[in-house]
Amino acid sequence: MKRQGLVMLIAVVTAGFFTLIGGEAQGAAGPKKSSAPSAKGQENADDWRKRWEDTVAAAKKEGEVTVYFIGTPNARETITKGFKNRFGINVNFVVGTPAEIVQKLDSESKAGLHYADAINLGGGSSLTMLKPKGLLKPLEPELILPEVKDPKAWRIGKLPFIDKDGTVFGMLASYERYAAINTDELKENEITSLKGLVDPKWKNRMIMLDPSVPGPGLSACTFLGRLWGMDKTLEWMQGISDLGTIFTRDKRQHIEWVAKGSKAIAIAPTQDILSNFMSLGARLSSVRIAEGGLASTVAGAVMLPAKPAHPNASVVFVNWLLSREGHAAYVKGMGLPGARVDAPQEGIDELLSPGPGEKITVNGDEEFFLLQAKLRPGIAKIVQAQAR
Repeated sequence: MKRQGLVMLIAVVTAGFFTLIGGEAQGAAGPKKSSAPSAKGQENADDWRKRWEDTVAAAKKEGEVTVYFIGTPNARETITKGFKNRFGINVNFVVGTPAEIVQKLDSESKAGLHYADAINLGGGSSLTMLKPKGLLKPLEPELILPEVKDPKAWRIGKLPFIDKDGTVFGMLASYERYAAINTDELKENEITSLKGLVDPKWKNRMIMLDPSVPGPGLSACTFLGRLWGMDKTLEWMQGISDLGTIFTRDKRQHIEWVAKGSKAIAIAPTQDILSNFMSLGARLSSVRIAEGGLASTVAGAVMLPAKPAHPNASVVFVNWLLSREGHAAYVKGMGLPGARVDAPQEGIDELLSPGPGEKITVNGDEEFFLLQAKLRPGIAKIVQAQAR
């Protein structure tokens, strides 16, 4: 199937979750005025326009915005260039892993320091580590641009907030598979399910991205927890640990060991790194399994700190990032499917979209991350016991 067809498949195969809704999204400067607006419509248009113009003017006086960011260098480049060109405001990035950014924000808050204006993390880290500490404020009241607030602009037909309080906004729509193999070592039909990995024939042949910390490994376990329940998922984790499965936090090493044949199976691979190795000719394959995969809008999420350093620039940045223009800059830089219906499709790898007939579990709600938080202690205990 052509790449464009595969990318578009994510918009139709999830039984309404990714239903594309027609209509042209407007640019970051706002929608065109109707040729004959009603008095009430004109009043509403004037209201948002005045608030937007006042906020932009104040943001330009602040002169900069600081974003705590887990995205790619390419995304930082495209965002910086686009935002600077549009508003003349500098973007400063503080880069780190999810755990590092959470720790930094927590430490700064306890010290009474407030440097961040916007935060980019995964939905799980945001809901389970930042929100409970009171480090976030509701984002929804700060959305000004109609093209951002329009439910029809988003693939799920509503604003893709991960939580009921409108605090954490999901920007991506990726499909995650949870097994990859070295095709010199195994044939694709030798792996048909994750449950089947608990088998003595796979002893010392598997490597998994550490599921005790936020990332694809923990996402995989939560995915299984939703399908199987907590007890069976922890039994599965114990089973693959007993088989000598290596747990690593090095995302590149995770794929590299399988590419070189040191291990035959990668559990919960990072899709973009896997894709990169495959594009360079590595004998790897992403395996379709009976459990299917996870369609997620929260691989990248944006939120506002409780006390932004530059409150006006913070609001302008987030509105722009979620507009057609800003979202395109983010998606192109990340190389991942976007949550807007008008997100660019060029350059999106086909591995990141589900194939025909591939089973899909939809993620995008707070319950998924509450389950994740419940699973983590048991998973961590298993991983730590193996390390000893």
